Amino acid sequence: MYLDTMTAIAKKAGKLLLDIRKQGFEVTNKSGLDPVTDADQASENLVIAELQAHFPDYSIMAEEQGWFHEAESEFTWIIDPLDGTANYIHGFPHYSVSIALLKHKQPIAGVVYNPALDELFTAELGRGAFLNSRRIQVSNVARVQQALFATGFSGDSAKISDESMLRFQRITKESHGVRRIGSGALDLCYVACGRLEGFWEKPINPWDIAAGVLILQEAGGQVSGVSGQELDLFAGEVVGTNGKLHNELIERLQV
Repeated sequence: MYLDTMTAIAKKAGKLLLDIRKQGFEVTNKSGLDPVTDADQASENLVIAELQAHFPDYSIMAEEQGWFHEAESEFTWIIDPLDGTANYIHGFPHYSVSIALLKHKQPIAGVVYNPALDELFTAELGRGAFLNSRRIQVSNVARVQQALFATGFSGDSAKISDESMLRFQRITKESHGVRRIGSGALDLCYVACGRLEGFWEKPINPWDIAAGVLILQEAGGQVSGVSGQELDLFAGEVVGTNGKLHNELIERLQV
């Protein structure tokens, strides 16, 4: 019911991002060195307008503009109009449009679209996960030592904690490596399709992970908080893995 509309909107926003990048854009900073562009705002405006046209009674939580109709509906859209802004600025093709639909704060549909590579990840609760209409599943790697991971840090260097750096150093030494690629939404999707075995980040925002979490779960993966507790999208942390090494990774992430 929802995915066709979500896909069309994500692709429309992705095309807009590509067009703006060709035409030129302005960069400012939210705080510290955390960048934002007029492309972020343009993409968000487009997504919000399209969603409101199709689902006028649903709540919306968007990265740049915050809440619309908060708590007025059991359904909430969570939008990241450009996850990976720094990558977008530099032309590094790892950024995305992320749209999730929550029912009672739990994701039931999710789309993550990377327009630079034309890769569309989708999932609907109970119906599996897909990359460009091809079903995907997590890898079979069962040990941290043989796994490849990703993590992320705040764009504002002042907010990068010692704990985050310790986790990065430890897992880098004990695995095939840790990538800091710059889009949490895509990192979760990469775990879902077997390119990575796991991803963690703390702190992180709900719009960065809401769609990717569902896509990963529908691909057979597992999600939790950093200490292994049940995942709360609004708690500011996530660990997502192929499930086979989840407990081992959780143990090694404790600092």
